[in-house]
Amino acid sequence: MSGWKHAGENRRRRRLAAISNSPRRTRKQPNERSTKMIEIKAFVHRSRAASVVRALRKGGFANMTAVDVKGMVKALDEKEQQYSTELGDRVITEVKLELVCEDDRLSEATELIRANGKTDMEESGFIYVSNITAAIPF
Repeated sequence: MSGWKHAGENRRRRRLAAISNSPRRTRKQPNERSTKMIEIKAFVHRSRAASVVRALRKGGFANMTAVDVKGMVKALDEKEQQYSTELGDRVITEVKLELVCEDDRLSEATELIRANGKTDMEESGFIYVSNITAAIPF
């Protein structure tokens, strides 16, 4: 009986040694993307938000979030402004759109946002772009 125990233990040790000496492989998580991903944040006037979302959806972009935020972008008219007691200044309610997509679609997404979010003003809003280091579904 003791011979069987030692033989099994030796095989186990050889396997562990072979594994530890082999180059490490990093396994991809299920659904982990190999392309670079980016996050686009766009602050647009509330009156243009629906047009921007429609255009992005029509362009095949799906991973979006829209949130009303208080901003200090120049208002389109006086009715759009209100006084914020928290900030002590005049603000407008604008929409922050957050979009996650592959980095090779950046110019397409920003062009859709600019074209559909444009107002008569010189500056209609702002677009910010960040790299995403990981996107892990759960």
